Amino acid sequence: MASSRVLEREVQEEARRVATANLDFCLHKYSLLIIIGRTARLRHSEHISREIERGIRSWDVDLKSCNLNLYLQEFLSHHTASFKGRKCLRHCTRVLIFPSLCPVQVFALLSRESAHKLLILAGLSEEESGDVLFNKGLFSPHQLKQILTEQESSASSLPHNRIHLTLSCPNIGQWRKTLLENQPLQGPFTLHINPPEVLPAMEALGEFTSLISGTICASSPFDLLPPPTTVGFLKLSRPCCYVFPAGRGDCAFFAVNGFTVLVDGGSDSQACFWKLVRHLDRVDAVLLTHIGTENLPGVISFLDRKVAEQELRTDDSSKRLISPELGVVFFNGPSRLQVEQQAALTLQLLKKLDIRPQPMFRPQGVPIEPLTLFQKMGVGQLDLYILNPVSSTSKSQTLPLTALTSVSALLVWHPACPHEKVVRVLFPGITPQAKLLVNAGVVPADFGQTAGARNHRPGI
Repeated sequence: MASSRVLEREVQEEARRVATANLDFCLHKYSLLIIIGRTARLRHSEHISREIERGIRSWDVDLKSCNLNLYLQEFLSHHTASFKGRKCLRHCTRVLIFPSLCPVQVFALLSRESAHKLLILAGLSEEESGDVLFNKGLFSPHQLKQILTEQESSASSLPHNRIHLTLSCPNIGQWRKTLLENQPLQGPFTLHINPPEVLPAMEALGEFTSLISGTICASSPFDLLPPPTTVGFLKLSRPCCYVFPAGRGDCAFFAVNGFTVLVDGGSDSQACFWKLVRHLDRVDAVLLTHIGTENLPGVISFLDRKVAEQELRTDDSSKRLISPELGVVFFNGPSRLQVEQQAALTLQLLKKLDIRPQPMFRPQGVPIEPLTLFQKMGVGQLDLYILNPVSSTSKSQTLPLTALTSVSALLVWHPACPHEKVVRVLFPGITPQAKLLVNAGVVPADFGQTAGARNHRPGI
C-alpha cells in the first residue's frame, strides 16, 4: 500500500502543476471523468451502463468543435475489457488502480485546461444522502463542494476563466440541495446537475458503455471477507469490549467467557470487525440498533458470506472458508421500513439463513426487566436492558420511523466475584438524546451490583 501513497502524491502534484500552468481555459476542449462505486452482485452492470449513457448524452457538447463519437472510438482503440474489478482508466496518461484517488481525480479534472467538463458518478449510493459508496469509504456531495470551493478560490484571481461543469449523479439524496441551494457556488463555475439528454444516439457510445459495463465485477463475499490465515479459534477469557473504526457508522463487539455480542457492523462492506470475528467459532448474538447505511453494510457482507458458504461444496478446500456460526439476531424491521434497501436486503439474507430476527421493545408502564443473555455459575451474568423503543408510544410520532424503532440498549456484565467491577456499556443507536435520557431513568438503582451481591431481581 506504500506505492498508493506515492502515486497519490504524484497525481496531486500533477494536478497543482496543471492548475498553475494554465491561465486560460480553452473553450473548445472537453474533459470527461467517470467514477463507478460499489456494485451489487446481480444485474447491476446494465444499470450502470444506462447511467453512463444518460450522463454522456446530457452533456451539451458542440459536436462541430468536438466530435465526441470520434473521441470515443479513439478511446476504444486503446482499451479493451481484459480486466475485471476496480481500475481507473485515463486516456491521456497512465492507468491507475487505486480507487482511493477519487477526490484527487476530481480535482485533476477541474484543473485541466478544458472549459467544458463532465463528471459521471455511478454505482450504489446511500438512500438518504445520495453518497456514492465504495467498498471502503464514499464520495459525498459535501466532498465535491469542498473540491469546487478550493478550485474556486484558486481561480478567483482569474475572473475571465469560466468552467462549465455538468454533473451526472444519483437522482436521490442531497446533491442538488448541497451544491445549488445551500450557499450556491460563486465565481468561475457554471454547474448543471442531471440535465436532460440533448445529444443523439452514437454508435461508439454503445460500444463504450458495453466496454465499461463488461469490466464491472462485484467483489466476491470471500474477497470482501477473506478467511483467516491461521488455524484455530480465539478464546476470550475476560470481559472485553472492542470499538471498531467503522467509517461513518458504529460497530462494537462485546465478549465474556462463553458469550459474544456484535453490535452493528459499520458503514463499509469490507467489515471492520471481520479481522477479529473470523477467528471465533461462534457469534452468539447480533444487535442491530437501527436501519441505516452507517451500521448495516458490514453485517450485510457477513450475512452474504454466510449465504455464499451454503452454496459451496463440502470438500476440504471449502472448509477453510467457513465463517463463525451465527446465533440470534435482534433487529427491529417493521413492514413500513422494509422498503428501505438496506433493511430489505438484511431481512432477505436472514430468511435465506433461516434466522428469524427478534424485535426489541420495552413495554410501557411496567417495571423494566433485563433480558439475561448469558449466565454461568462461578463466572457471571450478562444482562441486556432495553431502554428504547417503548411500545405503544403515541406522543413521539413526529419523529422519523427509523428513530422511533431505533434500539438503545444497556449491556451489564455482573461478575460472580464480588471484588470484580461491574461492566456497563450503553449502545444508544439513533435514539434522540432527550428520549434516551428520559427512558434511562427507569433503569433499576441496583443494576450495577455484582451477581454475588444481588439476592433478588431488581425493579424500578
